[in-house]
Amino acid sequence: MPIYDSEGRYSGFVGVDFDLQYYFAQEARFRAIGFGSLVAALLLALAIGYLVTRYYSAMRNRMLEFYENSIRDSLTGLLNRRGAMDVINKSLARGTGKSATLLIDIDNLKMINDLRGHIAGDAVIVRTADAIRQSLREGDACARLGGDEFIVFAPNCNFDGAKTIAQDIITRLSRQEMPLAGISFGVSIGIAVHEGPDTDFNQMYREADAALYEARAEGKSRIGRYVAPVPEAMTV
Repeated sequence: MPIYDSEGRYSGFVGVDFDLQYYFAQEARFRAIGFGSLVAALLLALAIGYLVTRYYSAMRNRMLEFYENSIRDSLTGLLNRRGAMDVINKSLARGTGKSATLLIDIDNLKMINDLRGHIAGDAVIVRTADAIRQSLREGDACARLGGDEFIVFAPNCNFDGAKTIAQDIITRLSRQEMPLAGISFGVSIGIAVHEGPDTDFNQMYREADAALYEARAEGKSRIGRYVAPVPEAMTV
């Protein structure tokens, strides 16, 4: 800018020189800080997301573990009543056509518990569960309903197929390679065959239980078959 004296005459000028390199350096520094902050924020967000995902994954696995334990029998590893109802109802909802239910009861388990103790009784239950498991077809489901009672659900199966499964179970239990301290035991089995969308777990259980009652009436290690009662002829 020009400088004037007291009389208004030009006498010089004043100039200001800016060091642009300093400002460029400052700008680059702030740019680096901003970029670093952005990267740090991104890494922090990824870390938080990873931890949250791990947490929810662990929670989900824990819930699945609780659910699996809730539908399994702790002694045999088979499904329990709740698990059996879930599997059977889902299979019926898909429409499996003709299906068979086998209700299996260990003969004289109470006597075994009384004479040999509950450890021997538990061993009998486990061996029975193994024999049932080994006799199933692919796609069949089995469960321990409690005590000495087991159920097998065989989709797409008629009476002959169900009887083959039942005979296989009885045969396996009759040829134990390691007798349990002189304990001999067998099972009685009731079979009910169902077809149609109106069938449910409770009906299947009742009919198989009726067949089991008939098998027990004939003796031990027997197979009973449910036959629907024939309605009486109506008279006019």
